[in-house]
Amino acid sequence: MSEKQKRPRRSIRPRDGWSNIFEAQDCGEAQFGQGLLYEASYQNRPTLRMVYNPADFELTGKAVITVRCVLCGMSSRGLGSHEDYPMIGHVEVGAIRLTLHMDTGRILHHLATEHGENLGGVDDEGFFNSILDCCHL
Repeated sequence: MSEKQKRPRRSIRPRDGWSNIFEAQDCGEAQFGQGLLYEASYQNRPTLRMVYNPADFELTGKAVITVRCVLCGMSSRGLGSHEDYPMIGHVEVGAIRLTLHMDTGRILHHLATEHGENLGGVDDEGFFNSILDCCHL
């Protein structure tokens, strides 16, 4: 009998009538065994790439999604050993409302100031739920 895989619990649930602002695409495994890779597009424009590693949750009990900016383009990483999009933040699945802005604020600020993208004025909670929804959490 297979053991049911534990999944992180979303700390903040979407409001009634909420809908994901992104179109999400599963991209398979991330490079170097970092976890599962997802890409989010906003208005048909690839915008974010997210990595979630279920093994981290199993080992530590913390579930974190690393967020990278596709709009910045690829750049050299790891002393030139590979290219990837720059990391612009992370989102903790178990974030509470009081600390939610610390997770989402940096990412939203980057998109607004560096790329002029305000994602339709989405708030922290809507952005948080959109990211988690893209990663099937």
